[in-house]
Amino acid sequence: MNHIKPRVFGLGLLVTALWAAIAGGLYARAAQDSEGKTFSASRLYYAMVNGALEKWDFYKDGTFLHQGVAAGSGTSVRHSERGTYRILSNVLQLQISKTATAFLTPGTSSRGNNTQMGGSANKNAETRQMKLQLVGPDGENGVVLNGTTFKVRHWN
Repeated sequence: MNHIKPRVFGLGLLVTALWAAIAGGLYARAAQDSEGKTFSASRLYYAMVNGALEKWDFYKDGTFLHQGVAAGSGTSVRHSERGTYRILSNVLQLQISKTATAFLTPGTSSRGNNTQMGGSANKNAETRQMKLQLVGPDGENGVVLNGTTFKVRHWN
């Protein structure tokens, strides 16, 4: 008859193994938080801010598009910026790589239509941080950015 001898681990070895597992998990989590993360799925948000439509598109690959559209008395102004983002706990860190602005304003000349249009585009390397609060798991019900609540958007 074969006897199976149970292995006996010393308490010191068990404590060392347990500490390694716990510490490894803590270090891995700290490293992940310092590197940041992205949304697990693409998220589209909107809000009306001071009478203007503001849209945020966050993609799971870590890129974003931010657009603002304001209009009044026939004049329209549109601003956009794009780049990459990371979520660091309750902070949204943006690395902005491109910005663009365009405007259209109707003319009021007696000599006919003198509508004016203009715009600009820039490539830059600005970094900005915003306070972030997710509404629902992974922001699936919205986000709060610097105190402004953005709802989920179901259109492009």
